[in-house]
Amino acid sequence: GTENVAYIAGLGRAARIVMAADTERKRMARLRDELQAHLVEGIPGLLVNGSRDNRLPNTLHVSLPIGSARSIVAMLADEVALSPGAACHADHPDEPSGVMKAIGATAQQAFGALRLSLGYDTSTEDVAVASRQIIAAARRQVHQALEAHADRTQHACRRVVVGVGDGHDARQLQHLER
Repeated sequence: GTENVAYIAGLGRAARIVMAADTERKRMARLRDELQAHLVEGIPGLLVNGSRDNRLPNTLHVSLPIGSARSIVAMLADEVALSPGAACHADHPDEPSGVMKAIGATAQQAFGALRLSLGYDTSTEDVAVASRQIIAAARRQVHQALEAHADRTQHACRRVVVGVGDGHDARQLQHLER
């Protein structure tokens, strides 16, 4: 019989599209892995959520060890497109998502969760810039938390020192400082 030339041409085009999509998936997975490596190296204690082998090639989900993902998102609103928490939980920001609970995440891991997605236009340079900005914001947040803790500790020590002259001995002072 007569060959269906249109069908053959269409099948060839479909094969080229599938091969290009596979190449693009591999490129995005490589960029996602680069982003992950930069963030893990730059933010001690960062947790990568979910499977490392069975995941979308363009998506990275991590939890900050200290602080709030919402604060990081606010700090970087004009520089990096990222989202806090789990995608299915955006309407309930004051409670951990069911997904984060299901994977056994702590409250800090749930509220420190960041979602990062790569697109077709994402470049290696975009990944490098975004990772530097996220790391800097996370470090600012840790620094702010440490300053707040130091202020609270200093305030508590002042109260203790004021009370030392009121009959407290050194053992009580040491106990109160701990």
